Amino acid sequence: MTTLEVLKRYENWRKQENLVILGFTDIALRIKVRTLIQAAKAVLVNCCLLPFASCLARSAIPSIGCFPTTGYQ
Repeated sequence: MTTLEVLKRYENWRKQENLVILGFTDIALRIKVRTLIQAAKAVLVNCCLLPFASCLARSAIPSIGCFPTTGYQ
């Protein structure tokens, strides 16, 4: 086997290996980014709803007697 044949064989092997690695990282990043986007949306929605949650807590929980009505805002 000549040096050129060995280099061609190695080049073909590296191409296949690179394609496998690229495919794996592409899939992994797509899953991770999709998860991160969903998590960011959930955090954003929770931050937007947080002021309303305190209003709901003030109107619902004091009737149960969990919080004193004086000083709670």
